[in-house]
Amino acid sequence: MDIEQIKNKFIGFKAELKMTLNSIDEKEKEFNLLKEYNENLIKARIIVAEAGKYTQSYLKEYIENMVTTALQSVFEEDYQFIIDFDIKRNKPEGKISLKIRGEEVDPCNSVGGGVLDIASFALRIVLYSIQNPKTSNVIILDEAFKFIHSTQLIENTSHMVKDLSNKLGLQFIIISQIEELADNADKIFKIIHNGKYSEIIKLK
Repeated sequence: MDIEQIKNKFIGFKAELKMTLNSIDEKEKEFNLLKEYNENLIKARIIVAEAGKYTQSYLKEYIENMVTTALQSVFEEDYQFIIDFDIKRNKPEGKISLKIRGEEVDPCNSVGGGVLDIASFALRIVLYSIQNPKTSNVIILDEAFKFIHSTQLIENTSHMVKDLSNKLGLQFIIISQIEELADNADKIFKIIHNGKYSEIIKLK
């Protein structure tokens, strides 16, 4: 091999080395960009997690207060509604329980239908109040309080509905066979079926 061939090979190796070094520089730049992106992603994930915790904490407190207030205003007892959020299968789940005079119970198995009626009603109001954008401020309920029986509880329920209507600017249209529920209503209509058709009579 003569000097010229060695020189050409050297020039080729030098060019190859330069290309390799340039490639290494590019890869280092890409690596640094990916490293920075990953670090920012971790920071963003932490911020989102913290924001999620705050939102969840605020939502938990709001739901608990709303339902607890409704229960206590109707039953005039030491009821406390509790909801605990947990992450299962990468999705948030809520466990609901009730405390009655300090004792925690399962609402599905340990309380009457009247308590569930009021809790269910309050939860509907919560869902309405947190949705964005909001739908029309009219909520229609069909026999929502069918398990509220005593005169005092019916009166308390009527006051509670009226109070929520005023505070939240909501119009409730309630269908019920319990006539006393209408004591605080702004308008009352009675529907009578005469065997052929239904007749609507305005009472108030």
